[in-house]
Amino acid sequence: MLGERVVIPTSLRTRVLKHIHKGHPGIERSKALARSYVYYPGIDKDIERLVKECTKCMETRTLPHKTNLKSWPVPQNVWERIHIDYAGPLHDKIFFLIVDAKSKWPEIFIPSNSTTTSTIAYNGSQFSSHQFQEFCKLHGIEHIKTPAYHPQCNGQAERFVDTFKRAIKRINDGEGVINALNTFLTTYRYIPNKTLDGKSPAELMLGRKPRNILDLMKYSNTCGIKDQHKIEQERQFNKRHGAKSRSFVKGEFVYVKRHIGNHWRWYPGTIVEQIGSVLYNVSLDGEWNQPQVRVHTNQLIHRSSTKDSPPDDVHSKLPLDILLEEFDNISEPEQETFLTPVSPIRDVSENVNPSIIMPRPVATVPRPTRIREAPGYLSDYVLF
Repeated sequence: MLGERVVIPTSLRTRVLKHIHKGHPGIERSKALARSYVYYPGIDKDIERLVKECTKCMETRTLPHKTNLKSWPVPQNVWERIHIDYAGPLHDKIFFLIVDAKSKWPEIFIPSNSTTTSTIAYNGSQFSSHQFQEFCKLHGIEHIKTPAYHPQCNGQAERFVDTFKRAIKRINDGEGVINALNTFLTTYRYIPNKTLDGKSPAELMLGRKPRNILDLMKYSNTCGIKDQHKIEQERQFNKRHGAKSRSFVKGEFVYVKRHIGNHWRWYPGTIVEQIGSVLYNVSLDGEWNQPQVRVHTNQLIHRSSTKDSPPDDVHSKLPLDILLEEFDNISEPEQETFLTPVSPIRDVSENVNPSIIMPRPVATVPRPTRIREAPGYLSDYVLF
C-alpha cells in the first residue's frame, strides 16, 4: 500500500488500466480516478498513452485548437485569382458565385443546374471532375481545391455566399429574384469596402467610379469638353468633306432618307424633337409600321411645305433643262477655251438616259467658268 492506494504489480497493471478507462474518461479524469485507488511508478504516463491510443476516444474527441491562420496572398492584378462556389437552393434556384480576390468584384449566375458543363459555360463533385480538370489544364488555370467541410480555406467565397443569401432575403420584396439579384450586384459593386482602403470593387475592377443614381445629385460640367485631338479631327473632317452646320427645329417639315432593302428614297416627315447635337426624332407622314424614327442630320433635308415633291434619288434621271444648261456653259462660243471638239447634241426629247448622249470633255478640259489666255511668247503662232 502507498497510503490509501494499492500498489499494482507489473502483471496486473494492464487489467487495472482497462478498468480505470472503462467509461472512456479523458486523461485528467482518468488520472484523478487512479489517484484515489491505485499506484505504481509511471502510472500517469501509461494513462496518457492509453487514452491517446483509444480509438473510441479519438473518434469522438472535440476539435483541436485552430492552427495559426495563413491568409491567401494578395494578387497583383484583378482576375489573377478567383473564388467560386455554389449557393442555394434559395427561392428554388441555384446560384453560381464568382468573387475576384483582388477587387472583391462579384459575378452571380443562375444556371439551370450545377453540372460541370454549366460550370464551364460560366467559366468557372463538378469542380473535381475530369472534364473540369481538362478545361483548367487547357486554359492554363491552376485549380486549388479546398478541403470539404472546411469553409475557412475558401473564406472569400463562403463569406460572400452568406452576405448574398442575407441580402437577397432582405431585398426580395415581391419583385422577383432576378430584380433582387440585379439590385444586390449594383449596390455591392459601388459601395466602398474597408478591406480595399475605402475603394469600391468597381474602382479596382474598372479603374473608375461607376455612375449610379446618387451621382444625379452632383453637378457635372464635363459634358461637351473635347480634347485637342478631337478638335483637330473634326476640323480635318469638315475641311475634307466641305461640311456645313445644319439644324432643324421642332415642327419643321423635312425629307427623311429611308433605306428599303438595297435602295433608298426621300420620304416626307416632321421634326418631333432634337436628341443630342445631330440626332432627331422624326414623325413620318402617312401610314407606316414605324411612325417615328431617329435619324442623323445627314439623313435630313429641309422641306418648305407639305406640298413639296421629294427630291430625285440617285436612280432618277436628270431633268433635260438642267443638262442643256450645263452643256451650254461648257460650250459657250464667245469664250476662248482649250476644249477638245465635241460632236453635236442629239435630240434627247425621248425617254433616253441623257448621260449616254451627252458629249464628255477629256480629262484635261478646264472648268467651264474659267478662261485661259495663251502666253505672250506664243502670239506669233496659230493655235488650233
